[in-house]
Amino acid sequence: MNIAILLPLKEKYTSIGCGAVSILVNTHLKKSKYKKTTRIYGSNIRNPLDPDSFRPLVANKNFFSNLSYVNSFEKQIFPKTDIIELHNRPKYFFQLKKKFPDKKFILFFHNDPLDQTGSITLNDRKFLYEKVDKLVFLSVWMKDQFFKDLKITDTNKINIFYPGITVLKKFPSKKNIILFVGKLNHSKGYDIYMDAVSNFLKTHKNWKAIAIGSESRREIPKNRKIFEVGEISNKEVLKLIAQSKITIAPSRWNEPLGRLPLESASRGSFPIVSNKGGLIETVIEDFSILKKNNSTELLKKLNFLANNPKKLILMQKNVFKKFKYSLKKSTSYVDNIRQDLFKENLPTPGQNLKILHVASFNETSNGSLYYSTANKFNIGFTKLNHFVQSIDDKFFLKSNFINTTTSLNKKIINTVKNFAPDIIFLGHTNKITSSTLEKIKVLLPNVKICRWYIDSISPEFFNNNSKILLNNIKHIDKIFITSLPSRHLSKFKNKFCFIPNPVDSSVEKNKNFLKNNLLYDLFFSLSHGQHRGVLKSGKKDERDEFIDYL
Repeated sequence: MNIAILLPLKEKYTSIGCGAVSILVNTHLKKSKYKKTTRIYGSNIRNPLDPDSFRPLVANKNFFSNLSYVNSFEKQIFPKTDIIELHNRPKYFFQLKKKFPDKKFILFFHNDPLDQTGSITLNDRKFLYEKVDKLVFLSVWMKDQFFKDLKITDTNKINIFYPGITVLKKFPSKKNIILFVGKLNHSKGYDIYMDAVSNFLKTHKNWKAIAIGSESRREIPKNRKIFEVGEISNKEVLKLIAQSKITIAPSRWNEPLGRLPLESASRGSFPIVSNKGGLIETVIEDFSILKKNNSTELLKKLNFLANNPKKLILMQKNVFKKFKYSLKKSTSYVDNIRQDLFKENLPTPGQNLKILHVASFNETSNGSLYYSTANKFNIGFTKLNHFVQSIDDKFFLKSNFINTTTSLNKKIINTVKNFAPDIIFLGHTNKITSSTLEKIKVLLPNVKICRWYIDSISPEFFNNNSKILLNNIKHIDKIFITSLPSRHLSKFKNKFCFIPNPVDSSVEKNKNFLKNNLLYDLFFSLSHGQHRGVLKSGKKDERDEFIDYL
């Protein structure tokens, strides 16, 4: 599926100076199965994160309003976009829904919905609830704010999503550091942190205090005991958290999300936070919560932890061990939200399907190989009320002498455009390129691509046969084989399914097993090539000797 993510107007999609929206979008894009078909639209900047996916919105003049910003997005959006994702700007939806009534919309809330234009009033939130396809809240607290005085009837469109973070394989080594991350202002409680930590350092000389962040309209004077590093990339933030023993978030305002407890737990740093908004939703230990959000209460906790180092390390390892919001799992959760929008388009049991079958149908055999596996699959599909469109790749390649492989891939793509199959079924072919399958997935995001394979995969044949068997395997959903998957295929084991060699009553019509008193009982298993029934000139193997012996 094709996804367009529209960032807020003033969001900086850069490594330094980026906001929480950019961090979330960028980190989860890296692990998404839709990465190649996702485009991120935002204000034009230098050195954007993930430049391959980023699309700068360019206007004739600088953007002065959200209206002109969204107008630019409307003009530059990829025409075949399936989903439009909006982050923290509900008012964009009202304009875009009129322009693109048939597209699916996902709206992410990163902050209090009651503070954002487009979701402040009850009528606005009712409209969003009824018209947006999926609502995603980064905390339960945000969800509860949105649904104040609003009756919930369809919970399927409501999702709580805690951002994921890359997991460390082992507990990191620590230094005596107390870390603050956020805006250096009263709202974030930076003055509470400064007051408590400066008093703490008077009696704990071997500890350090570090603050990450900035404030353009600064009111809190600097303290020489606290080292301020300014704005740094999220990667550098996580490095400092990994080194720190304690992290602090004494916010006075209702924090919409407990991001600091999440990042702290992922790096084994013990978090201490105020009881505001969604901050405590991701806290693992009750000791982390400041019952009274002031410097006196914070100082008591810091003294206790520093004076009980064994207790502190146990608490650090506990939050590290219990951290469950890995980037991989969280990204999978978001991808499932997207995929859920198109569940109705997925094939269901009993549904009549359109199947594009690309294999050798032995066009040049003059009917002598009518019983081939490829033909029997087509017979079976038809008997099950499916429609089959066939492409004989080998015959096509033999019939064309110029740019044969290129022409074959063009033919397949054009057939997909016209036929729009539900399933693409591949036989013993390795002439279809990776780029062709990628284009097909863009054209038809829900199409399933499968392969059938009946040759030997035993060790002596594997190196040669695997060139077809494993061709473009990353784009193949399932591979049906007539052998037991060997150890060579262990890393792809989830892709393989066993099938017996197919038979069909219209082909294998002689039921000799029902007859009595037959003179001979013959078991024949010799063939050089698929269903040839004859030996190739000059070819010989141990099966020849066995047949001669019989």
